[in-house]
Amino acid sequence: MASFYDPSVHHRRSIRLKGFDYRRHAAYFITLCVQHRLKVLSRIIDGKALHSAAGNALQQSWDAIPRQFPQVDTREMVIMPDHFHGIIVLNPDEKRAIALGYVVQQLKLQTARRLRFLQGTHPHLLWQRNYYERIIRDENHYETVVRYIQNNPANYK
Repeated sequence: MASFYDPSVHHRRSIRLKGFDYRRHAAYFITLCVQHRLKVLSRIIDGKALHSAAGNALQQSWDAIPRQFPQVDTREMVIMPDHFHGIIVLNPDEKRAIALGYVVQQLKLQTARRLRFLQGTHPHLLWQRNYYERIIRDENHYETVVRYIQNNPANYK
């Protein structure tokens, strides 16, 4: 029997800030998690993240974002064994505004495609559904997020 969406049963709540336009100019701190928190992206050795093939595919996809979307800047990032943190800055112009969710969707999709090409497998379940984000409020918050990202491998347990 096929299952269908039933709003009386399925209560999927949005984790996005209600009423916020995620296409507007802002810096966003994002976190993506691997499905079932499998440790497939990197290994932490002596406080440093050493990328696996999946981690390399993610790095290449991250590096490609500004080429694919000229109105998007990528900043600090770290690839952990079972998750990823990064800062994305949206700079919409008059003609083109792109939603943060679309950029993240493309990052996940491109990573899975690169990994499938490298390994000849279909990692359709590489990523957990959705992603976490925080809107970076000001320069102090930005610096706090950058330090968190930089120190994440050394603090990993």
